This record gives sequence, structure tokens and C-alpha cells, in this order.
Amino acid sequence: MQGEIIAPGDVHIFGRVKGNIQAKGNLTVAGKIPGNVQAGDIDLIQCQRKGNLFAGGFVHMDEGTLLIGDLDVGSITLGGKVRGNVVSRGKIYLRESAMIIGNITGSNIAIDPGANLMGEIMITSNPNSDNLDIPQDMEEF
Repeated sequence: MQGEIIAPGDVHIFGRVKGNIQAKGNLTVAGKIPGNVQAGDIDLIQCQRKGNLFAGGFVHMDEGTLLIGDLDVGSITLGGKVRGNVVSRGKIYLRESAMIIGNITGSNIAIDPGANLMGEIMITSNPNSDNLDIPQDMEEF
């Protein structure tokens, strides 16, 4: 299929779509999608994607998935390959099978041994981290 998909709910794609996809609900993709994707939660299964990905919620990317483009997500579990930057407002979890060429930015980042990363990691502050109370007697050191 070629063209843009705009859906008010959930979308499940098993095959190839050439064009942008925007779903108000959740998105499941198993196939090839050249184009930008935007949805709530996104599940990428044995997927090949070229384009940026925006998710307000959670993204799951299995080890058979290849993505070329930037990711802006709520949180992500990444097991596949990414060439692009990953930005998360929640948790970023890189599984052992993950391979990333790009920068990672988030406040909660976990990386399994064996995951590969060529880029920089930027850990942003947690809103609660500003409340670090230092006792007065510690100031005298």
C-alpha cells in the first residue's frame, strides 16, 4: 500500500506501507514501513522502518527490527537495531540484542551486558532530584 494512514483508533499492519502513519490509539507493525510513524503505544515485530517514530506511550522493539530514524518516546524496550537518536521521557531499556548508532537521552536508562552503543548517553534530571536535602553538618566538610 502507498499513501498516508490517519486512524482514530488502533492500527495493526502486517505487510508494507509506504507513507506516514498516524494513529490516535496503539500501533502494531510487522513488515516494512518507509515513512514517519506517530501513535500511543507502538509494538515493532520483525519490522524494517525508515523514518522518525513518535510515541506518547511505550514502544517495544524486538530483536528482529531495524529502524533508521530518530525516536521520541514515552518509554522504550529496545532489542533491535537503530541508526538514529533515542529520546525518552520515561525508561529506556536496551536489551542484550540491542545495537544503536546514535545518542540516547533520558532520565532512566538501563543497559544489559552485550548491548552495543556507538554514541553518547545523556541522563537528564529527574524532577525529584532537585529535592536533594544536604544536612547542614555536611556543608562543613
